[in-house]
Amino acid sequence: MEEASLVDTARNSLGPFCMRACKAQCCKRGYLPVSEKEAELFGTTEGLINLTPPCMHLDNNNACSVYEKRPKACREFPLYEKGKTLLVASWCPGYQEGLLDEFLKLLEGKGYQILVI
Repeated sequence: MEEASLVDTARNSLGPFCMRACKAQCCKRGYLPVSEKEAELFGTTEGLINLTPPCMHLDNNNACSVYEKRPKACREFPLYEKGKTLLVASWCPGYQEGLLDEFLKLLEGKGYQILVI
């Protein structure tokens, strides 16, 4: 499996856990960096969206109502790829539960530097 698709597969593997067990905690607190175009989804021109209260696009089932158009930071969470460096969001409950461990080992074996932030 190609590295880029392995990173995407790792992200996608969290989907069921996010909605069912985690209940999309990443969409309910903190800040979301967005581009000017992405900010339009939130009715603003600000480059940083406060997710407290929860994201306006999160529905009652913890699903994203703008999933196909969601910001880049949302698409990449909790794995941010910068060349051969992979930043892992330590606050992701899926990461904390060890759900990414196998993927991270595979990526490390392919030369990625894994940095937990």
